[in-house]
Amino acid sequence: MIHGHLIELILVWVGCLLFVSFLFFILKHYVPGLKLFCKTGTYRCWCLLVPFFLSVCITIVIKKDIVFDWATGFATSNPSLKELDPGKEKVSDKFLVLIHGWKSNGDYSWKEMSRLISSDPRFNCMRLIEINYPVYQYRQDNLPLKELVNEIINNFNVKQLKGEAYLIGHSLGGVIAREMLIHSKKKTNSDIKFNYALMLGAPFRGPRKIRIWNFEINTFNVFNQPYLDDLGRTAPFRREMEKEWKEIRNIYPNAELDHCFYSKRDSWVGPESATSGCYGKTPFLQGFEHTQLQKPENKNDDRYSLLMSLLGKRFTCNLKKRQH
Repeated sequence: MIHGHLIELILVWVGCLLFVSFLFFILKHYVPGLKLFCKTGTYRCWCLLVPFFLSVCITIVIKKDIVFDWATGFATSNPSLKELDPGKEKVSDKFLVLIHGWKSNGDYSWKEMSRLISSDPRFNCMRLIEINYPVYQYRQDNLPLKELVNEIINNFNVKQLKGEAYLIGHSLGGVIAREMLIHSKKKTNSDIKFNYALMLGAPFRGPRKIRIWNFEINTFNVFNQPYLDDLGRTAPFRREMEKEWKEIRNIYPNAELDHCFYSKRDSWVGPESATSGCYGKTPFLQGFEHTQLQKPENKNDDRYSLLMSLLGKRFTCNLKKRQH
């Protein structure tokens, strides 16, 4: 895929270079000042470089979908599961699932968190899994959230993962985690049960809006982001999720199926959005920015200790050795 994109970029750039060079050649013959300027020895090299730079700029504009999504290294074509440290000699029916947010991926988002969890004896029986999914900024390849969740759960079934799963979702990953809880409570015959979720800065009511003169713009929508279509105030997905979650809360009023964390310093997702419909709500007193909510520095960091103290109350580890 990368090689295909690179070849496409090169072909487009060559075409732009030929086109710009031709225009520049015509201009030099019809604009006397430009012709004289380019004949001057000092500026001759600049006249040769102008078509090159212009063609690069035009290529970036024309192929911004490839340039930005490929260059960031974040985009993945399909939802996938990645088991961390799969070589551990253990068998467990308990999973801790990490779900990254918008414009990110598992390795980037959960590097610190996964390292701390792996070294925490309270969770030595849990199989740690990262979920990756498409987060293209320009391309329209992002799946609708409902379809995305179905694809993720199908990955669990394909890998024949059975047991209880606990979710930690950051930002958009928190919305996905809630939809996975809804799916699990409605599909009682599934081999994998999503029992509990911790959400960090999840935009259940959409992201914050910024006002420029008389226009309001979603903070997530600096670039075209199709996922926002599902988080709008009147979006069918959001209304259906709110309705289904309310029904589940009525069925399990005291179960505390989730717990939401938020920060007043979060410039992307406000407290009202981040705690909408949550059983439990906890602010980060230190006040972290949105992209730092899931990145604890050590085990005493609130971003780790508060989450893991809640998670540790949900289960007990019963470690089994693999049978050879």
